[in-house]
Amino acid sequence: MKYLLFYLSLTLSVFASFEDIYSFQADFLQTVTDDKNKVLTYDGNISASKPQNALWNYKNPVNKSVYINSDSVTIVEPEIEQVIIKKLESSFNFFNMLKNSKKIKKDTY
Repeated sequence: MKYLLFYLSLTLSVFASFEDIYSFQADFLQTVTDDKNKVLTYDGNISASKPQNALWNYKNPVNKSVYINSDSVTIVEPEIEQVIIKKLESSFNFFNMLKNSKKIKKDTY
């Protein structure tokens, strides 16, 4: 089973609602644990803008960029000279994902 944990460092107005946010940018730390308890840690940054555009830039342990719009995902992996383009079966909404995220502890969702 994989556990996905994003460490998001973001600054928002105390009274801001998700409807008032039109763009988002943060650094992240992502930890994935596989079924053999092997832990992989990735870090990078993410940018998003309404309505449904997002860009994940992974920096460590490998460079990788993930571009998301309303109907497709493009993954660019320069170290292995590979690009993957996939159509989304349903619409992706980054801001709804943020709105529905659960706070685990300070700065960890």
